[in-house]
Amino acid sequence: MENGYKGELMETLLLISALFSWCLILCLAAAILLLGRTQVALARQLEELEITASSNSPLRGKPAPPFHLSTLDGRQELDLDGFQGRVVLVFFLSPSCVHCQRFLKMMSTLLPQLYVQQIAVIGISDGDPASMLHLVGELEVGFPILQEEQWQVSRRYGVLGRPWGIAIDAAGIVRGNGPVSSQEQITGLIQTVVPDWKMPPTSAKLRQISGSTGLVREAAK
Repeated sequence: MENGYKGELMETLLLISALFSWCLILCLAAAILLLGRTQVALARQLEELEITASSNSPLRGKPAPPFHLSTLDGRQELDLDGFQGRVVLVFFLSPSCVHCQRFLKMMSTLLPQLYVQQIAVIGISDGDPASMLHLVGELEVGFPILQEEQWQVSRRYGVLGRPWGIAIDAAGIVRGNGPVSSQEQITGLIQTVVPDWKMPPTSAKLRQISGSTGLVREAAK
């Protein structure tokens, strides 16, 4: 009889243990789900904050702050004044930014069309120049990328993150600025200076029309 009592006690303890384990699993699952939703909500809030901040930027409608920087390898220097009379797109990047890598891949399909319309494209990078040089070579980036130190140019342009774009019209006035992590954002930025600009249908068609490699390299010089 004592053995039967012990058996029942063990079964009860095992049942309680199993119930406790299931409760713990359910609590962990709920916590993970809540954390995921919180991260999504925070990401949306951050994007809304970036869009709001960029749309309300005091820089819009004013002359673009000048800059004079060296290329990543230090062999050449470029300044904004050298692009007077042309529409200029300035993109702020970082070698450690995952979104920047995706942005550079998207830009490779847009450059031929931008250059056909005489739109200049400049990149400004922070971080390690060697890392960005490696990324540029790997992705065959076709526009010049300059190196800034301690965000000195980023601060002048009110950059809130990376990748971040600035659109400057032919008169040197800032017309658009904001995040450029998606095709929609890139299109919206370009349309602040070229209202009728449209995203090209396919990268293959663009390469066929422009013979992209030669055009991009020549325009980036």
